[in-house]
Amino acid sequence: MPSRPRCAASAVDDLTAVAERAAALLIELPQRDLGGQQPDWEDLQAQVEWATGRGAAVHLDGARLWESAAGYGRPLAEIATLFDTVYVSFYKGIGALPGCCVPGPADIVAEVREWRQRMGGTLFGLWPNAASALSCQRRRLPLMPAYLRHARAIATALGNVAGVRVVPNPPQVRRPWRHRHRGKPGRDDDLRQRLHHQRRRRPRGCDGRVQRGHRRTLWVRKYRDAQAPTAVALSPDGSTLFVETGDYRTLAYNAITGHQRWVSSVRGLRKDSSATALAVSPDGLRLFVTGQSASNGRPWTYQTAAYDAAAGATRLLTAACPAQAWPHSRHQREATVCRGRC
Repeated sequence: MPSRPRCAASAVDDLTAVAERAAALLIELPQRDLGGQQPDWEDLQAQVEWATGRGAAVHLDGARLWESAAGYGRPLAEIATLFDTVYVSFYKGIGALPGCCVPGPADIVAEVREWRQRMGGTLFGLWPNAASALSCQRRRLPLMPAYLRHARAIATALGNVAGVRVVPNPPQVRRPWRHRHRGKPGRDDDLRQRLHHQRRRRPRGCDGRVQRGHRRTLWVRKYRDAQAPTAVALSPDGSTLFVETGDYRTLAYNAITGHQRWVSSVRGLRKDSSATALAVSPDGLRLFVTGQSASNGRPWTYQTAAYDAAAGATRLLTAACPAQAWPHSRHQREATVCRGRC
């Protein structure tokens, strides 16, 4: 493909000059190495039509599609439906745990799933990453237009600073380039003052707090008397973070400050017990922990505990064997099934 100047986004004119038959067209939105530029909406549609008219597949590298939608002023679905397949990142733009997803036709997704396994990408327990992405989408996506307005305000403030050039100007997403050329003394001080003024005007969320960069560490807490964490969950109102360790020890933290609210553990379990999952009831009143245990010569046993989410008191403990290993005699069933208050 003929290359355009480094400061210009791809256009349909680049495609019409291609003489070879195209099998696929990949478009990145926004184009990161160009300061987050993206083609005009009409030009983007023309590029997609050029590829589909020649029987080529069209893929969107939309790692930062969340920001691209704000730049176009169009819904995410309207942009995504132009393409056969779409890649989106969980941590870029919205700040969730590392991960991604690829929506597309069922047959293509099936092939992607197979290749993911071949490449070693099928990891155990990926649901926390997906849950984190859902939570961050609800919180961050409504703020994308405000992030874009803030980026444009910074670009405007830098417009009159000698030796500074913003590309593109105005920014099309919230990640423009800023070129600075060293010059006379005092210019750096002018730039620093303008940036400081704009930082004080960062957009605020619905809770009134300043929305800072998602890479900023809010708090860190350590707990040494337990096994490694195996699951996390957030209360429905977002005020409490629950962490479950492998030895059935549950910790509750204030999600804003990191203050530890309570620690609770289940008594009377086998030494080989391992907690694997954690969930909060929709009303936020109950916390459920489940896991399993297995010893040599013994069948697998699933163990579930319920807590009072506010105080951490254990409300109920149940243990049961799976159907394929269920004891046949009544005496064995009574010995392996326990239900009652703890």
